[in-house]
Amino acid sequence: MQIKLTLTFDQSISFFVLVMGGWYPLTLVPNCVLALDRNVLKILHHLEDGSRRQDVEKNRWWLKFLDTESVTLNPVLCALEGENRSVPTKEEFTVQFNEATIRIKNSYREQE
Repeated sequence: MQIKLTLTFDQSISFFVLVMGGWYPLTLVPNCVLALDRNVLKILHHLEDGSRRQDVEKNRWWLKFLDTESVTLNPVLCALEGENRSVPTKEEFTVQFNEATIRIKNSYREQE
């Protein structure tokens, strides 16, 4: 049996969760671990610094769906991407992972 439905959200979709065989809009994410990349960290930075970008409110709306106990945020992709567009050393990976973890924790703590 197949069910087909159309969903409409308050904001246009700007965050996707990639899964085997496709993707979900962020609002439909089940209990899971999400690997965040540097793009998400950059967006968190824009939200923190009072940016006047046009997409700030849209991003704030979507990212609130990550602020739940059923979702674990893992910055492993941030650390793997590194800052130098090359494979990071173990030390660089560790530094990037720790910095990303702090930024994520601080971002969600500020929104409470």
